[in-house]
Amino acid sequence: YGITQGQTPLPGAVLVMEREHSYADDLYGHVMVVERLDGAEVWVTDNLHAEPIKLSDVTTETSGANISYLYLPWHTTG
Repeated sequence: YGITQGQTPLPGAVLVMEREHSYADDLYGHVMVVERLDGAEVWVTDNLHAEPIKLSDVTTETSGANISYLYLPWHTTG
């Protein structure tokens, strides 16, 4: 399907938090949608935040081994 994975946030990408992430569920992990970038700030939505919120307002762990991004070619821009 052309879905790729990386470490760079892009609008439309799916942010995947591994189970080990401090914000994620211990069993299932967590996913968010990257809505937009504003400079270095990543704005996301998820099942807990219907309106875009800065990722840094949700968690201090905004990058690293426990976060990756899925790039859906029909939805991701950048």
